[in-house]
Amino acid sequence: APGWLVQEISEERLIISKLYEALPQCGAFLKAIGDKSVRHVFLKGMLASSASVFFAAVAGKKSKKEQSLTAVFVLQDNDEAGYFYHDLTQILGTDNVLFYPSSYRRAVKYGQRDSANEILRTEALSRLAAVEGKGKRSDSSAKSQQGAYLYVVTCPEALSELVVSKRRLDERTINIAVGDIVNLADLGIAFADTILAGLLAYGT
Repeated sequence: APGWLVQEISEERLIISKLYEALPQCGAFLKAIGDKSVRHVFLKGMLASSASVFFAAVAGKKSKKEQSLTAVFVLQDNDEAGYFYHDLTQILGTDNVLFYPSSYRRAVKYGQRDSANEILRTEALSRLAAVEGKGKRSDSSAKSQQGAYLYVVTCPEALSELVVSKRRLDERTINIAVGDIVNLADLGIAFADTILAGLLAYGT
């Protein structure tokens, strides 16, 4: 699609999201989830992309109030989760909206792991591990840089897989900044393969 058309569509989605922010239902939802006595909230009448637009508006309203919000969206399957994630990122961007897919290309029974998906899973787990208490980041500076909300989109198949403990995740996490020179041989075969897969996945 032409660049001007993409920009126009993005601006229209942003306008719609702003309209949703002004809805009384948005304020009522935020009030409900802020009430500790409320265990369940049921949203009715969410059709097509209205759910993603609504929660984009919720994030926007939370950010304006400088209040943190962490939410995990569990969709029916990987395809539905992918569509929901795409809709959210068209409005909110990808900085604070993460995708947590299955680590397998096909059904788990085939055993075909996908390195790119494993990277997405690790990123989501790392960001979630940085959240402590009632949706607050463990680092106040990180909060100011990353925003006041964090959305993770996933599906039952992805959640059914075992994950490493936070301690093991921290032990096997390396930080590489732009411009750093890293000897992949020093990282071990597993780390090197994962990094190379990530570079290929992101087209670097």
